[in-house]
Amino acid sequence: MRKSLLLAVLPLIFVWPTLADVYGVDFPTPPGPWTPNYGLYTTLGYEFTANTAVSVDGLGTWATDGLQLAINEPVGLWNSAGNLLASTILTPSDPVTVTPAGGTWVFAAITPVALTAGDNYYVGSVPAGYEYGYFASPPGFTVDPSITYVRDAYDGSNGLASVGELTFPSLSEANFIGWFGGNVELSSSTVTPEPAFFIPVVAGLGLIAFKLKRRRRTHA
Repeated sequence: MRKSLLLAVLPLIFVWPTLADVYGVDFPTPPGPWTPNYGLYTTLGYEFTANTAVSVDGLGTWATDGLQLAINEPVGLWNSAGNLLASTILTPSDPVTVTPAGGTWVFAAITPVALTAGDNYYVGSVPAGYEYGYFASPPGFTVDPSITYVRDAYDGSNGLASVGELTFPSLSEANFIGWFGGNVELSSSTVTPEPAFFIPVVAGLGLIAFKLKRRRRTHA
């Protein structure tokens, strides 16, 4: 009986959709040139539209030249009304993530935030010191299909914000592709069961039902 149940349940393990993390935007870590601004504290990131009902399960910031952060850096996610939906603090002890595209980012997990398809959102971090920089046109700039990149975003504090102060990045600079700055880690389904895979699942469930029914008759 137990062996039959195990054989019936095993197919469920192989057809269950799995979740994988993807990055909102990405680009290979370029050798330069990039623009450093030491001591400038301002929220930098970008605005994007959710194309599907995905979730943000991590927030991050660009790691200049693949180096770990020098100081704590806050990063946040806002809706289009400027409401902070999630935030976290990235630290120098957080590891640098090298993406498949060759980009280097530092991410931290957050309680997943479900995005509404068609709505706009903003992500931004407050980098400072060596980590602060921007690219007018990052080479190999890519955007995950689950979102649409709208524009770069910054808060316009012009360096007057306090160290570590996270503010809504409502402004944009038309000449730049993006400020990096913050980024989102998205959770999306990457394995879709084929219809043929459902045959053993249905058969397995039928076997369980048959065994239970037969057992009731035996004990009746």
